[in-house]
Amino acid sequence: MIFVRKAFDFIGKHAALIIPMFILSLVPQALAFWITGSFPSDVLTRLQTMVTDYFSSPNVGTAADAIIGALSKMITDNFPNFGTMIGILLISTLVLRIFIVPGVYASITRGLSDEPLSVRSAAPLFVRDMKKYVIYLVCLALYWFFWAFCAAMIFLFAFTFSFILQSAFAVLITLAVIFIIACVIYLNLVIVLWYPAMSLEELGVEAALRKGIKVARRFMPLILLTYAVSYGLYLLIMFGFASITSSTTGLEIASVILSVLMTFFLMVFQMILYKTYVDIEKTAYAKMIAEEEAEKAAKAEKEKNTPPE
Repeated sequence: MIFVRKAFDFIGKHAALIIPMFILSLVPQALAFWITGSFPSDVLTRLQTMVTDYFSSPNVGTAADAIIGALSKMITDNFPNFGTMIGILLISTLVLRIFIVPGVYASITRGLSDEPLSVRSAAPLFVRDMKKYVIYLVCLALYWFFWAFCAAMIFLFAFTFSFILQSAFAVLITLAVIFIIACVIYLNLVIVLWYPAMSLEELGVEAALRKGIKVARRFMPLILLTYAVSYGLYLLIMFGFASITSSTTGLEIASVILSVLMTFFLMVFQMILYKTYVDIEKTAYAKMIAEEEAEKAAKAEKEKNTPPE
């Protein structure tokens, strides 16, 4: 796992780059808590409880009706706080991402190129690529909108047939959910190198998407393994924390710290993986050019030494 080792070596040298990622994670949640008095995880906990009740219920049809009713009641009863929280999280996260994420990617690119990376040299990078990143976010939103529409059609198809075949309600819905989750995981992994291609090679959105997918497919087993291990360790550590303490605040802090560290590690891993492919590509191209030049030189030498007829 040379890529993982290189990622840890880079993080050890440039650990200060994690600070902006902590800002990106903490500020939206702090604003949401300050204004609404609730953490976003409170809503997620209630949603998790509903899903657990759904799958543990012996009568799935009745459970589905109960969950829809409970979800509607939760939204209705908590609409002001719920809407405010969602708005704060979306707006603040989006604004901070535009300022922070492209700068972190650009700083990683600079660090991987062995150029000196300091606060003074990295600061301009947090402004340089904002326009490029906004374009990327718009295209990313369109990408997921298209696949979300496809997922909605699949789920609607399964839901319609589940009413026709009452006995297969749970089976069809569960299979549809599993299929959609598997597709989302693959579609997410296949584009993890989209923005790294834009950042490292200064490619346009379409060219970066095509090349990012090409590289991701080549390294898909490694990418899948790295992401699976990263998220598995995250869940395992969080489970350990939950078994030790029941403090909600402690779990919130642990979750933020671990998620930021994992996100930054995966960003560095993406850039190292893509840069390695680019370096291999450049080396292969340089070798091909050198062989062509050597062939031309040999041909010219042969023609020079051949006596005229």
